Amino acid sequence: MELNYEDTSSVKDADNNEVNTGSHQDFFEPLNEETYAEDTVTKEEVEEVTDAKKLEEVAEVVEAEKIEEVLEVVEEIEEAVELEESEVIEAEEVEENEEISVESEDEVVEVNDEFPSSASGLETDMTPTSDESIEPPSLDMEDGYEVGTELDEYGNVVEVFASVNGRSVTPFTLNDTRLPSAVTKPVGTVSHFGETKGGVDFSISTTATNIHDRYKFQGTAKPSLVFTGEILDARATVSLVSTFDGSDIVLRNTTGSVISGTLREFLIRAANEKIDEINGTKVDSVSSIDDRTYLTLALSYILSANNATASNLGLSLTFKDLDSVIPKQTTLDFVASTIFTTGLDIVKNIVNEDSFVSNRDGISKNSRNVSNINLNPEGISVNIDLKVEKPENGLKTNTRYEFVAPNRDLVFFPIADSTVSLTASAINYVEGLTMTPFKTGKQLPLFETLSVVNSTTLAVSGMIALEEITSTTSVVSYVDFNSIDDTTYLDYDDMISVGASNVALKVGGTTVRFNTFKIYDLDSTITKIEVEDDRMDKYPVTLIPVDSNDSKKGANPQITGLQRSMPYNFRKLHITAQPESEVVTKTLTFATFSVSGTKVTALPTHSHVIRTTAFSEPILFIELDSDKAFVSTTTGNPSSSSSGSAVPVFIPKFEVELPNKIKMPVVTNDKTSLRYVIEVEKSDITVKDLIVNGLKGNEKYKVEKIDGKDIIYFIVTLSELSEKRDYGFLILELSYIDLDGRDLVTRQVLNKINNITHLNIGSQAPFVLTQFPDETQDNTTGPELMGNAIFNVTLFEATTLEARKAEIPLFIDDMNGRFLRMEFKKPEGNPAVEVELEGSILRFTNLEPKSEVVYKLDFIWKDKDNKEQTLSKYAKISTPAVPAVDVKGTTITTTSSTAEIVFELFSHPKSTISGVTLSDEKIKFTWNRDKLTLNLERLKPNTEYKDLEITFKLENGLITKYKIETFKTKEEVKPPTGNVADFVARIYEAALGRKPEVEGWRFWVQKLESKELSVTQFVYDLMAQDEFVNRFLSKEDFIKMMYIIVVGREPEEEGQKYWERKYDEYKLQEPSLADLRRRIATEMMSEPEFKDYVTKIGLKY
Repeated sequence: MELNYEDTSSVKDADNNEVNTGSHQDFFEPLNEETYAEDTVTKEEVEEVTDAKKLEEVAEVVEAEKIEEVLEVVEEIEEAVELEESEVIEAEEVEENEEISVESEDEVVEVNDEFPSSASGLETDMTPTSDESIEPPSLDMEDGYEVGTELDEYGNVVEVFASVNGRSVTPFTLNDTRLPSAVTKPVGTVSHFGETKGGVDFSISTTATNIHDRYKFQGTAKPSLVFTGEILDARATVSLVSTFDGSDIVLRNTTGSVISGTLREFLIRAANEKIDEINGTKVDSVSSIDDRTYLTLALSYILSANNATASNLGLSLTFKDLDSVIPKQTTLDFVASTIFTTGLDIVKNIVNEDSFVSNRDGISKNSRNVSNINLNPEGISVNIDLKVEKPENGLKTNTRYEFVAPNRDLVFFPIADSTVSLTASAINYVEGLTMTPFKTGKQLPLFETLSVVNSTTLAVSGMIALEEITSTTSVVSYVDFNSIDDTTYLDYDDMISVGASNVALKVGGTTVRFNTFKIYDLDSTITKIEVEDDRMDKYPVTLIPVDSNDSKKGANPQITGLQRSMPYNFRKLHITAQPESEVVTKTLTFATFSVSGTKVTALPTHSHVIRTTAFSEPILFIELDSDKAFVSTTTGNPSSSSSGSAVPVFIPKFEVELPNKIKMPVVTNDKTSLRYVIEVEKSDITVKDLIVNGLKGNEKYKVEKIDGKDIIYFIVTLSELSEKRDYGFLILELSYIDLDGRDLVTRQVLNKINNITHLNIGSQAPFVLTQFPDETQDNTTGPELMGNAIFNVTLFEATTLEARKAEIPLFIDDMNGRFLRMEFKKPEGNPAVEVELEGSILRFTNLEPKSEVVYKLDFIWKDKDNKEQTLSKYAKISTPAVPAVDVKGTTITTTSSTAEIVFELFSHPKSTISGVTLSDEKIKFTWNRDKLTLNLERLKPNTEYKDLEITFKLENGLITKYKIETFKTKEEVKPPTGNVADFVARIYEAALGRKPEVEGWRFWVQKLESKELSVTQFVYDLMAQDEFVNRFLSKEDFIKMMYIIVVGREPEEEGQKYWERKYDEYKLQEPSLADLRRRIATEMMSEPEFKDYVTKIGLKY
C-alpha cells in the first residue's frame, strides 16, 4: 500500500469526499514539515486492512521507512474507519526495540518502539471490521515517555504520556463544555514559521530577603506562529493602560484608547506599523508601537480561552529536557495574560519581520523598502514568548528542549461580547501547534554586596547606587548585569571596611580578594573581568567560589597579577559577559558615598589604598573559639569580648567543618593518642606536605591533607604514644614551593600551634580552661575515649551515581589504628556487585541499573582487649536507567602535559556519538570517535585532575554525562643541556632519524657523564636497538650516518668512496649485517678526530 501525506488533516475516499481525521499529530517526536510520499490512500484501500497480513505490511514499512511515517499511517486508518468496537489488535510482527533513525535538517531523532502484544492474556480478533480502531503503537522509552490509557477528568478513556509534574499529557482531546456541539472539526490552523528560539525571562521581588528569592529566572520558548482560517475573524475589544512604568505601555498621540476589531485587522495594522519602523517613517519610541500593543492585547483576549477554568482543563505544553542524563519533561500551563504581556521588548517584537519577505512579492528582506501596504494576514507571523507565572515551575535556563506535545488543540473565543462571561462563551479550535527544538537563554549574572558585622561575619548590605545622586532608600544590595550602566557605583568605603579589612579583604603578595562582593554566574556567561586602578592599568580577576561544593552560593572576585608589597588604588571593575549572542562589557565604579539627609551622592574618586603583602612563610594554626576569646580572672567564665577583669586566652574551637562536610573536633585527646586539625592559609605559594619530627620508638603519626577554598587542612593523628605525656615539643615541618619555584621548608613547635592557655584565677591553682571538664584540648595524652569516640564510621551521600556504579564518601574515625577490615556480603539479587574501600571512598561497581538496594557493610575493628568488634552501616543506592552511552570503564595514559583516555562500553550507544564536551573549558582536547579516545593537551605537570566530566552528545538528541576517574600527570622532565647532551642528540638524530625523548636523553647523558658507559659502547647499544636494526639504510646512507656521528658533518667524496670500498670488502668477511656495521663503526670511531672530541668533552672513549 502506498500512502500520501500531502494533507495531514484529512484523507479522501474514492469519491473524493473529505473524511475528517481530527487533530492528531505525531506525539512521539516533533516532525519537520515534510512530504514523504506521492500516491494517495483511498477509503477502499483502508477497508482492505482486515487481517494480520495487512498489519505485517505496516511492519515492513517500519523497517523500510521512518517511524513517523508508520504513525501517520495508523492515525489516518484510525480516523478514516468508523468506530463501533474498541478491541486491541495484536501486532507482534514488529520487532521489539527496533531502532529507526529519522533524519531531519537539524538533527537525527532515534526512538526505540515496540508494538503492543497480547501478553496480558486478552483474546484478540485479528480480523477487524470496518468499524474497528487500530491503536497507535505504544512507546516505552527510557528517556522519558510512556504511553498508556487512563480516564481523564471527564471520564473519557484517553492515551496519555507518563505524568509530568503530577499530571498526564493527553493528546488532543478537547472535552470543553464551551465547545458548540456543532463543531466537529478545526476551523483553521496555526503553523510554525522558522526556528523556535530560546530566551530567558526573570522577575524581581522587592520583598525577598535574599538574592535567590529576589531574582526568579526561567527559560522561555520563542516560537513564531502564523494563524489561518476563522481565527483571523475572531473579534476583540481592547484598551491601553493610561500609565507607563517601564513594564506596561501608555497610549499617546491617539484620539481614543478603546479599539474593537478582528484579529485580521489587528495583524495588518501591527505589521504596517512594524514596516514603518523598519523604514524609519516612525520614530523608535513608546508612542510608535500602539498598533502592536493592540495586537498583543487582542491575542491575550482571543487566546484566553486556553486558560484553565473551574470546569475546563486549560492548554498545557510539554517539553523534553535534552541536557539531563535522563531526559525529563516539563509542562507549561498556557496563561494568555502571562504570555502576551505588554512589556516593551515583547510588544516591539510581536510581529516577526522576517515573515514579510515571503508574505508579499517584491519585498526584499534586506531593504524592506515599503510603506503602508496591506499585507496578507495569513502570512504574518507573530512572536510568542512562552513562560509561566511562577518561574520555579518553568523551563530551566541554558538548556536544550524538544517540544513533545500539547494536551489539546489551541482554542479561541470567536467573538468579543461583554454581556457573556468568558467561561460561558462558545469557542472554536485550530490545529497544527508545534515547535522545533531550541535552547533556552542563559541566566544573567547577578551581583550582591555584603558588609562586615564582626570579626568573622558578613551580612547582605546595600552598597550599590544606580545613579550618581539618589536617595538612601534607592541604595540596594543587589543588581543584575542588564541594569548596570555608566552611573552604577559601589560604596568602596564599606567594601574594603577599613576598620575590619582582614574580614572584608583577603590580601596576598600578588592577589587581592573582595569578600564583601559576590558574583553569581550560574550559566557561565562571564568571559572576562578586569580591575582598573588610578593609573588606568588593568589587572585580571578570577572568581573564587564561596563554597566549592555549591556553585549557587556565588563567588568572590580576586584580583591577580599584582606585585608584592605595592600600593594599589582601584577605581573600576569591568565585567564582560555574553548572556546572549552579543558580548557586552559593563563597568562598576568604586566610589565614596556622601550622605546628606536622605540624599546620597556617589563620588567617583577616593583615596583608599590597598597594599599587597611582602613574602612571608606559611603559618600553621588551629581554629580558636571566638566565644571564648576572653576569660574573667575572677570567675573563670569565658566570653567573646573583653570587659572588666577579662584577659585574652587561647581556646581551640570544639569542632570544625571540613570541605567534605565532616565535622571533627579541632583537638582530640585519648589515652595513647592525639589528633589535631591543623590549618594553613592558601596564598601565592604551593603547599606540599606536612611531617612530624620528634617521635621515638613505636610512636607513629599519620597526616591526611584536605584542600579547601581558602584553607588547606591537615588532619594529624599521633598514635601509640605514652600515657599522660605532653607532646608539645614535637616539631611540625611544612614543605612548600615559593613564587620563584624554590622548594622550602618551615618548622613550628606544636606548643606554639596549640598554645592552650593556663591561668591563675584568684587563689586557685593553675588549670586548663575548657568548656567541657571531662575533655581536654591540650597536647597531653589522656583521658581514654569511650563509646563511639573509640571507633566510628560515617557514610555520606553518593558523590557519583551512575547506572552500574556509585561512589560514597565515608569517614573512619580511628585514632588508634583499631580498624581491621570491611566485610560485604553480596545480595542474592545481584551477586556480581563489588565494593572496594579506597581511602575515604567506597566504590560500588556492577550495580543493577534502575534499582534501589540497601547494602549492609560491616566494619571490623579491635577493642582495647584486642577482641574483634563489628560496626554495621547501611548504604542505600538508587541507580538510574542505563544511559545512552553506557561506559564500562577507562584506560588512562599520561605524560607531563597530556592524557589519553580510552573508553570501553558495555554496548553500542543508542545512536551515533556526534561530539563531546568537557566540564573544564580551559583544557584543550580532541575526540577520536572511531577509537572512543579522548586526548587532553596542555595539562600541567605533576597535577592531579579530578571531577572532570565528559558529556557525550548523540545524533538523536540525547546526552550522557560521565565522570572521568581521577588521574595525575607525570612530573615535567626538563631536557638536559650542555656539550654531552648535544652530542647524544646528534647521535640520536643520525642513527634513528629523530630527537631523543626527554627521559631517554637524560638517561644516556647521566651514564656518559658518570663514565659508567663509554662513547663507543653507547653507539653500539644504540645500533643494537630494534628501531635502528629495522631502519632501512643503504651502504651510502650508513657511511653518511657514521660521518655525522664521528665528525659531525657530511663526508667528502673521497672519504665516502673509501669507506664504501671497506664496506664491500668486509661484507664478504662478516656473517651478518649487524656485524658488518659494527666493524665499520669501530674503525671509523678509532679515527684521531673522534677520540680528541670525546676527550675534550670529558667522556670515556
